[in-house]
Amino acid sequence: MRVLICVSGMPYSRSTVRFGALLGQLGLSETTLLMVVDEETEDEAALDMLERAAQLLHFPPVAKRVSHGPPLAEILAAVESDEYDMLLDWLPYRGLDS
Repeated sequence: MRVLICVSGMPYSRSTVRFGALLGQLGLSETTLLMVVDEETEDEAALDMLERAAQLLHFPPVAKRVSHGPPLAEILAAVESDEYDMLLDWLPYRGLDS
């Protein structure tokens, strides 16, 4: 199973990455961590964040990918182009009145 884990920043993405780690421990996944940023000048910080997220997974190999543009469009493009079986992302709960 190919899994794409979207990392939007810590500590917010920590629970998402840890759930991905459970899949990896079961031997069920080939994992890619994706972070979408606005500009290429943010690449270094994004790669650092992805490296910290990869350490939470506790299993190699983990592909790390930085993309540029609107987050939803970039995530969907990644899912479609690389044919992932599962997408893990953290979405804040805003309640029914938001």
